[in-house]
Amino acid sequence: MSETTLAEACFDRLPDHVAVIDRTGQIVLVNQAWRRFGRENHLEDDDSALGLNYLNVCGAAEGHCAGEARSVERGLRELLAGADRAEQVVYPCFSPDTARWFAVKMFPIETDGDRYIAIVHQNVTQLIMSQAQAGMLG
Repeated sequence: MSETTLAEACFDRLPDHVAVIDRTGQIVLVNQAWRRFGRENHLEDDDSALGLNYLNVCGAAEGHCAGEARSVERGLRELLAGADRAEQVVYPCFSPDTARWFAVKMFPIETDGDRYIAIVHQNVTQLIMSQAQAGMLG
């Protein structure tokens, strides 16, 4: 198995939803968990996120998560402008029958002189629910 094939297989086995955007904000790569989440949430097809501009999606967000979406957009823009740190935003993602929370982790990737940003959505619902039950959330 080549290193590239191994890296692709590992990427697709990650349980978190992972996408990579280019300098313009366009999604250029997603893993299997990202595609599965899209299918489960009624996106049109497996690769419907490819080619979307993630910055525009965050900028156009409305409703109860709009503030968090703007925070994600700001963090991504800072990373794309050259910031060399990781960013994280926790946000609620509710459906009519499910309350869930995600942590969005963003970090830069430099390769061959190009800058990309990896975006990782991690389901943190169990942690949030445990903290709420323990009275740790204010």
